[in-house]
Amino acid sequence: MLVSRKCFWLHSHHFLAPLTPFLGSTHTISWLHSHHHQVWFFHLPQVSVGSKLKKLHYHTIEFEVDTMKKEMVKQDINCLEYPLWFQDERFAEHHEEGYTWKNAKGFVFSTSFKPPVKTDIIFLLYLLNQSQKEGWKDEIKLTRYQIIKGCGLTKDARWYQRLQESLKRWERVSIEFNGCFYDGKAYKTIHFGVVDSWSIEEGTKLLRIRFSPEYLLVFKNTKYFKYIDFDQIKALRSSLATRLYQLLVKTF
Repeated sequence: MLVSRKCFWLHSHHFLAPLTPFLGSTHTISWLHSHHHQVWFFHLPQVSVGSKLKKLHYHTIEFEVDTMKKEMVKQDINCLEYPLWFQDERFAEHHEEGYTWKNAKGFVFSTSFKPPVKTDIIFLLYLLNQSQKEGWKDEIKLTRYQIIKGCGLTKDARWYQRLQESLKRWERVSIEFNGCFYDGKAYKTIHFGVVDSWSIEEGTKLLRIRFSPEYLLVFKNTKYFKYIDFDQIKALRSSLATRLYQLLVKTF
């Protein structure tokens, strides 16, 4: 039974990743919850362009989170609040030589290759979950098919190629929190990469992935964290819904 309902206004810049244009100044969000479930409803503006004018209309996205589910990926709240990936896939494709984004608080995202997008964060969450299951091991080995199937994708040559490109994207990323990494008590400075190296073993064809130890320690040791339901986030179709999901998990 749903026992309470909360409605509020969330300004668009609170959840949009860098360089995503505003579609409206505010967005209505309803939050309902019971002891074991939380349900969020989003009323998000969309713009349709007619011959002479733009019409603004709304659609609803609904998330339901079973808070009793055990298969959850631990996430430091700082990595949910600050975007480690971009919503605009076209922008990312046009920046093959890399890109740097920073804000006034001291957060810096930098890459020397295409910035990660929604597909890449899904791959990364799957790999983090495997590391988590193995006690946050720096190095994990899996088949490419295991990863693709686990992310809800089809056994197709293009996804094998896209997985390898995703690892290259994460290998080139560096993250800086300059006095803005909050550990639950104080703000700190911390810099780290994401993936140190990866390779495909001859013979077995296993994919070997080595994470940055500093990156994994952020998740392993954090006392300022939430859990993401991987099965739910991988099922979301749009980049906006995925980013909203991250921020609402962080908030609630």
